[in-house]
Amino acid sequence: MGGYDFPGSSSNVDLTALTGWIPERVNVKRTETKLTDSLYLRMLDGHRTGDVLMTVATGPLSKEECDRTGLVECHAYAVLDLKNVNGLRMIQLKNPWCHLRWKGKYSPLDKDSWTPELQ
Repeated sequence: MGGYDFPGSSSNVDLTALTGWIPERVNVKRTETKLTDSLYLRMLDGHRTGDVLMTVATGPLSKEECDRTGLVECHAYAVLDLKNVNGLRMIQLKNPWCHLRWKGKYSPLDKDSWTPELQ
C-alpha cells in the first residue's frame, strides 16, 4: 500500500521520498523581511518553467503569533504561485491542513490591500 504519511518530517525529506530528487534548502531568517532579488528571480523562473516543487516553512512561533497570523508553528506550506505585480512580489501558499488561514496583509479578509489589478 502506498501513501503519503510522514509525521514530524520536513518538506526536504518528503519531497525526496516522493520524487527521488535531492532538494535545495534556502533559509530565510526572521530578521530578513525581503527575499534577495536573485533568490526571488530563481524561484519565479523555476515556477514558470515547471522545474521546481517549492515549499515554505515556519519556525518556532508563539501562540500569540499563531493566533494573530493564522500560521502554524514549524509547519510546511506548498507554494502554489509566484507573481510580480508592479514590483510587489507575491507568493501564494497553501496550508495542506486547510483548517487555518493567513490573517495578515493580502489575506482573503484584507479588503484594503487587494486592488483590482492584484485580484
